[in-house]
Amino acid sequence: MVINDGVQSNLTDGDLGTMSGGGPGFIDLYLDLGQKKELNYVKIDFNRHWNKTNTVYVSDDAVTWTEVVSGDGSIGKYEYLQNTTTAVITDHNVFGAMLPAHTEGRYVRISADQDYVNINEIQVYSPGVPAVVNKVYAELPPGMHLISHGAPVTPYNGMVVHDGVQSNLTDSDLDTISGATEFIDLYLDLGQKKTLNYVAIHFARHWNHTNRVYVSDDAATWTEVVTGDGSLGKYEYLQNTTTTSITDRNVFGALLPADTEGRYVRIRTEQVYVNINEIQVYSIDAPAAVSKEYVDVPSGLTLVSQGNPVFAYGDMVFNPGSGEKENLTDGNSGTMAGGGYPNGSVDFYIDLGRSYPLNYVKASFSRFWDGINIVYISDNAQDWTPVVGGDGGMNKYEYIKNTTSANAAGFNEFGALFPEGSEGRYVRFVTKAWADLFEFQIYSSYMIEVEQFNITGGVSMEVLPGFSVQMKAEAQPSNATNQAVTWSVSPKPGSSGMAEIDSATGFLTAITAGTVTVKAEALDGSGVVATTDIVIRESIEQWRSMELSLMSSKTYDDPFADVDVVATFTGPGGIQITRPAFWDGGRIWKVRFAPTVTGTWSMTVEANPSADDTGLNRSEALTFNATPYSGALELYKRGFLQVGDNDRHFNYN
Repeated sequence: MVINDGVQSNLTDGDLGTMSGGGPGFIDLYLDLGQKKELNYVKIDFNRHWNKTNTVYVSDDAVTWTEVVSGDGSIGKYEYLQNTTTAVITDHNVFGAMLPAHTEGRYVRISADQDYVNINEIQVYSPGVPAVVNKVYAELPPGMHLISHGAPVTPYNGMVVHDGVQSNLTDSDLDTISGATEFIDLYLDLGQKKTLNYVAIHFARHWNHTNRVYVSDDAATWTEVVTGDGSLGKYEYLQNTTTTSITDRNVFGALLPADTEGRYVRIRTEQVYVNINEIQVYSIDAPAAVSKEYVDVPSGLTLVSQGNPVFAYGDMVFNPGSGEKENLTDGNSGTMAGGGYPNGSVDFYIDLGRSYPLNYVKASFSRFWDGINIVYISDNAQDWTPVVGGDGGMNKYEYIKNTTSANAAGFNEFGALFPEGSEGRYVRFVTKAWADLFEFQIYSSYMIEVEQFNITGGVSMEVLPGFSVQMKAEAQPSNATNQAVTWSVSPKPGSSGMAEIDSATGFLTAITAGTVTVKAEALDGSGVVATTDIVIRESIEQWRSMELSLMSSKTYDDPFADVDVVATFTGPGGIQITRPAFWDGGRIWKVRFAPTVTGTWSMTVEANPSADDTGLNRSEALTFNATPYSGALELYKRGFLQVGDNDRHFNYN
């Protein structure tokens, strides 16, 4: 059913001048009487379109329904209708029926299958006298605990937030407001099911209509627990019962019925242009102790948000002066984006592209981290579940890294673990107005599998017998969770080449000339395998560069400053050339050399001051042969290019 022509609460407000209905289409709705009761009579005041089947059902649970009355209201039938002579179906009419003996139920459902039905009032009667409910303002009882501070607030039933972000309603600041230009209908998420004892609504203005409180375990099925008419002369549950100005501040305070429990508390106020400073929910139970300290990224998680699209939510407009919204997931801590016009609100979400287990969230702020920071998750970017909420205000610093900063405009970080079992495709972040952020990051325990490897081994994929080369496997995608591989090497079919390789590090040492095939196999269970060929040459051509790798037996805090590695090449006639090794990451150093003459060469390596590093010191010479260049490139036929004696031209040496 789609509500039309007035809010559904008009159907039970006791006012025959208000109405609600459905259209285009049928009427099918139910009333919650609060508890199971004996039911004797039902009356429906139709505004129009009473001329089809009108059916009444009862239920104990709003799931299983029992039909108790059904009447055909068409012209000539008029079953259960007061006016049985009218031939105009848009005339007012009344459906009135006694219910079968012993009818009982908590819920009463009305179904009318005519199109464009309008109803003024639905009334259900019982022989029992309704319990007298004292609807005067109640002060907060002693011993109660505020359990709604910082609770996420979600608009409901099409409510449009106005005059301040909804998080103002639970920030414990009676000077901030939020509201709507029409009705208020929103709910608070308390995080878990709790005993609920008292509710207070601090109105900034327009409290003078029906104010209702509902509770729920799932934010879908609601039970009304308190309702009060705040109009002048009634002042039900209102603190100030003498004011005649509905724009004055007022407070709605009510005890909830005994044994009320729920995770979600919903507030509906039907006056237009309602503003509220604060909604407070109290419980006799002390709130569970929840650590809201900043948490660093746990090890073993995968960043799943980098490069993903960012979307403004609600009325947020990204401030063009702060930066593009894509900056929030670009992995660059030097770029930023933030809230802008019309009201500076920061409310955006990231589409992760698929649903993931969600484990950790981090926001890097440029400024204004000192408000209520809330993270929501969703599977469809429409229905949002708040999962993390923290007050970043001074002296609170919930989930905030720097807990001594008194400058809200300075840099800070928000870091929090998601509740266990959190999953979703979309992650939404709501924070203080005009906040700027550098980066918003989501981490998951989900394993992103390797799809392929690109294998490299030095600059030329060539090596000489006795020399080594460090093999590398570059994984795709680059954010694959486990990029480790196991290495192996074998002679290429038909070749006499032989080599050995460290299965863990990929450090390959050539043994005999020929071609070998190197294989890298993923360790993440994906089954991805990549291969490449390494040519082991018998000799190196004159002037052609060769590269060799060295693996240190020690680790160094600062490889650039802690050790110098020099290779000495000795050629025909006692010629000596020294070449420095350069660090290539991890425990790998590399040396590049080109023989200047043909003949037999030898190489030794010395590390200073690390004479005990067996990987970087080689006193036993490795020998190799240099042969004349046989290719077509003139560059390799004449030696190195160098500056001429007069510094005005180049020549070959």
